[in-house]
Amino acid sequence: MGKSISIHELDKKHYPLMPLSEEWQQYIGHPEIGFRMLVWGESGHGKTTFVVKLCKELAQHGKVYYNSIEQGEGASIQKVMRLCNVTADCKPGSFMLGDRDSYQEMWDKLAKPRQRVRFVVIDSLQYISLTKDQYKQLTETFPRIALIIISWSEGSGQPKGDTAKSIRYMVDIKTQVKKGVARSDSRFGATVPYQVIPWEEKERAPAARGQKLLDVGQQQLALVENG
Repeated sequence: MGKSISIHELDKKHYPLMPLSEEWQQYIGHPEIGFRMLVWGESGHGKTTFVVKLCKELAQHGKVYYNSIEQGEGASIQKVMRLCNVTADCKPGSFMLGDRDSYQEMWDKLAKPRQRVRFVVIDSLQYISLTKDQYKQLTETFPRIALIIISWSEGSGQPKGDTAKSIRYMVDIKTQVKKGVARSDSRFGATVPYQVIPWEEKERAPAARGQKLLDVGQQQLALVENG
């Protein structure tokens, strides 16, 4: 239920902030406990890697529940976890993976007091078919749990779909990951770009593979011509 509050009373209130490292405050600002964040980008541009690296930081301050609704517990998410050294850098039990949990299964886990989850990642919004009403339900029922939502991207560079576009206006931190760089617009302070993955190497790889295939093809052609 809504209420009115004097601006003088507001001035005396204390809203606890996340004890983030100075490094991460550069990238996403200094958010409150229970912040909301939307991360979007094209496939392969580094958005999952960015979120996992952020979760490593968050796991120092509470349990992270990463709902891998899109990738499950397969080799692709395992590769990202290894790339980010999650096992080595996070204490046991601080970073939990949901293997394709439905919205209801995710809700049930958050509702159990013994879980004590402080940070939730939904990967991805489109795969779980999250609605605006469900987003509001999550944020209103669990106000002290931070919510990070990963979204697909349109060709225009915007989050994909009406729901993602609407949620973009509701969250505290908006982060686009493009060509290996994460750029955030945060209500909690100025931010600087974060280099997630070395994109130049990523761009060269397909060209190198193509050149190798071309060389092999030329060699095979030479063998045929030489009989």
